[in-house]
Amino acid sequence: MVEKEGKLETVFYWTLPVIFTGLFMAIIFHFLGIPFWKTIQEWGNEIPIVEKMIPDPSPEHGYAKPKNDTEYWKKQLQEMEDILQKKDQKINTMSEQVRTMKRSLDGIRRENEELADRLEGKQNSDFQVGLKKAAALYTDMPESKAASILSEMPLEEASLTISQMYPEQQSNILEKMKDAEKAALIGMLLKEIETVPESDPQSLKQRLKELADKKEKEAVTLYEAIETMPADLSASVMKFMFEKDSEQALQLMKMLKPTSRSLILREISKTNAEMAKEITAKLN
Repeated sequence: MVEKEGKLETVFYWTLPVIFTGLFMAIIFHFLGIPFWKTIQEWGNEIPIVEKMIPDPSPEHGYAKPKNDTEYWKKQLQEMEDILQKKDQKINTMSEQVRTMKRSLDGIRRENEELADRLEGKQNSDFQVGLKKAAALYTDMPESKAASILSEMPLEEASLTISQMYPEQQSNILEKMKDAEKAALIGMLLKEIETVPESDPQSLKQRLKELADKKEKEAVTLYEAIETMPADLSASVMKFMFEKDSEQALQLMKMLKPTSRSLILREISKTNAEMAKEITAKLN
C-alpha cells in the first residue's frame, strides 16, 4: 500500500509540473498570437498513427495545408489569368470608348470648320451685296450730291463704294468732289483695290485703311515738294508722272493751288504743247 502511494506521488510529482507548464506555455502563445493549437494539429497530422486521433486544422482560418500542391497552384494561376483577362477586356472597352470619342470630336471639328467656311462665305457675300446696294444708291442720286456725301466718308469706305460703280460714274463723281486732295487719294486707291488679296471684309477694310494712310502721306509729301519747287522743275516732274501714270498725275494736279497749276502748265507747254493741252482739257 505504501509502495503504491509512493509510485502515485512520483507520477504526480513529474506529471503535474509538465501539465501546468504546458498550459502556461499555451496561454503565453495565445496572448502572443502564435497559433499553438493549430501548430500542434499540423505536427500531429504528420505522425502516421497520431494523425488519426488529431483533427485537421480548420480551413476557414487559412491553416489547412492543401491536399495537392499542384492542383492548388493551378487553381491560383487560373484565378490570376481570369483576373488579367477581365482587366484586358476592361482596357479594350475603354480603348474603344476613347476611339469612339475621338471620332466624334473629329466629326464635330469638321462640322465646325464647314460651318465657319459657310459663315465666312455668307459674310463675304453679304458684304459684296451691301457694297453694290450702296453704290446703286449713290448712282441714282445727282452726282454732285453723291460726291458731297462720299467726300465725308473715310477714305477706305468711299473707295470701296465707288469701286462698285462704272468707270464713267467714278470719274464724274470724283470730278464733282470739292475736296480735290481727297478725290485724288480715292482715285489712287481705286487702282489698289484690285490688287488687295484679302477677301474677308474686315481684313479688306483694314488693308485699304493702311493703303489710304500710306497714299495720303505720299501724296502730301509729293504735293508739298511740287508746291515748293521752282515751276520748271515741277513741270519736269509732272511730265514724267503724266507719261507713267496720267490719272495719278491729274489727281495730283487737282490738289495743287490754281496759281501753281498755271505756272506748271505754262512750263510744260514750252516743251510739249500737246501734253499741256491734254492736261488742261482733262482738268476742266
